[in-house]
Amino acid sequence: MAFLQPALVFKDEAVRLNTLYWTSLFSYKKTTEVLRLISSTGSKIPDPRVCEIWNDTEFGDAARVTHKLSEFIGFFESNSAELRSISILKICSAFENALSGYFALCSLYEPNKDLASYAGKKIPDLLKKPTEFDDRKKQIRDRCGEVLKGKYTTRINLICKRWGLKKITGAHINRLNGYYSLRHLIAHDQSLTGADSPENSSGEIISTRIKIDEATWKRLLSDFTLALNEIDEEVSSKVVVDGGLHLAIYRIIRRDGAQELADLHTKLASEWRLGNPKGTKTKEAARQIGLTVKQVDGNRYRII
Repeated sequence: MAFLQPALVFKDEAVRLNTLYWTSLFSYKKTTEVLRLISSTGSKIPDPRVCEIWNDTEFGDAARVTHKLSEFIGFFESNSAELRSISILKICSAFENALSGYFALCSLYEPNKDLASYAGKKIPDLLKKPTEFDDRKKQIRDRCGEVLKGKYTTRINLICKRWGLKKITGAHINRLNGYYSLRHLIAHDQSLTGADSPENSSGEIISTRIKIDEATWKRLLSDFTLALNEIDEEVSSKVVVDGGLHLAIYRIIRRDGAQELADLHTKLASEWRLGNPKGTKTKEAARQIGLTVKQVDGNRYRII
């Protein structure tokens, strides 16, 4: 299945964050194992300081490794939880951007379903004049900021209702608003449930920090991905039926200049992941956005 740009951006970011998370955990685990091994074979002290078994003065970090080994390993364990919190904040941002991306695509292709009074152009005609396209993008960004806000289910329902898409339901959708609340707690309250308690001591407030386990991180990633897969299928089958082909051709020619059809197809397949569109379809899409298709010789064509 070929996905639209918002889903692809989200999936790439999810892979990046998941890789950061798992490689960090691997590093924590292996460092812990090495320190314990060194301690068990080279130290007679039950709980030595890290600097006594693995000095790090060449990096200027001597002061940081004066903790006892048990304390130092505890830092790794707490770091894992903190890394999940930071990752959740970032992946929630990516999910929100994906929803905004679908709103923008739908507005570019079928603007009157959002604003019945809109009298301007839509894709593909909109792409014939770059200045008009740039102006329209700004209008959509402003419009998106006005209407696409609030809890995640509210945003999804708005997109589905305005563009006549099937309502997305299921247990994974029911959990989305919980992630929205979690994201706000992390972003605005330091992950602290007691941040607004002026009578409490700093220690009491810090002790209310939420601990996000690995199962929650995995479930969140899965729920976001499943939700976007379903939205993407609806949008690509009912609104953006060209799969974003017109936009991709527009971008490539604007960015890289005139292209041989074969080179254009290579970029469409590798960069935009549009598979292998037929030459006739690509040439027609190019003409629809105001480009010129010239036959070089035989089956060779150039898009200008």
